[in-house]
Amino acid sequence: MSTKEEVQVLWKNADAICFDVDSTIIQDEAIDELAKFCGRGADVAKIQIEIPSIPVSLKEGGRELLRIEKLLLQRPKLDNKVGRCYLCGRAIDRTKEAMKGKINFKQAFARRLDIIQPSMSQIREFIRTRPSKLSPGIKSLVTLLHNRTTPVYLISGGLRGIITPVALELNIPLQNIYANRLKFFLNGDFAGFDESEPTCNSGGKAEVIQQLKERHGYSTVVLVGDGATDLEACPPADAFIGYGGNVIREEVKAKAKWYVTNFKELQDAL
Repeated sequence: MSTKEEVQVLWKNADAICFDVDSTIIQDEAIDELAKFCGRGADVAKIQIEIPSIPVSLKEGGRELLRIEKLLLQRPKLDNKVGRCYLCGRAIDRTKEAMKGKINFKQAFARRLDIIQPSMSQIREFIRTRPSKLSPGIKSLVTLLHNRTTPVYLISGGLRGIITPVALELNIPLQNIYANRLKFFLNGDFAGFDESEPTCNSGGKAEVIQQLKERHGYSTVVLVGDGATDLEACPPADAFIGYGGNVIREEVKAKAKWYVTNFKELQDAL
């Protein structure tokens, strides 16, 4: 079993680095922000409220966690508090719903998109008016990795269209994005998502990493992320680094051999 020191060695000598996007590369959960933008935030929040409470704490404002837990424990009284709980919704790891045997990742993803029904014009306007906020220190870290000629990949269960501007800002080649693609009718209305993408399935990140190793011959791939879907992708990732700069998920923190809350620590370790 790897130790923190062993993970640090693998990080320093990796053939490729893979990053999760939501709550890792960027500060928020983009699909939740899109739901609010499209006026369906409260409806999406109701789905989130159905899941069990889990031990999660925000890096700043721990009182928000207490608020979530109290709301979840008082479900009959939630009618007027759905929106308020939703503001803290990104602290709830939706993959936990699948782990509890309720629905898998693909079903949860499909349910949220069915509620939001984002049109092509809404996606474009969302990207234009509410660009994703990069996590502090990620840009300099990716620049350093590029200077070391280490390939950087973005692997996400989110939406490729929203991730593309993030990749461009970080000078990451667009072919290095692995995420979900939306489908639209000719009039621009929402028509579903590409179900052939591995990232729409449970275990999709592991599948992508295995493909990268086979395609490029990488012997050491390190994955950095905040959530359970990242943690479960190691193996085939040779090492996993937990990131808690935006939201701390206690299960991930407990199981990660190396857990950081800022990207400077990763940069200094190179």
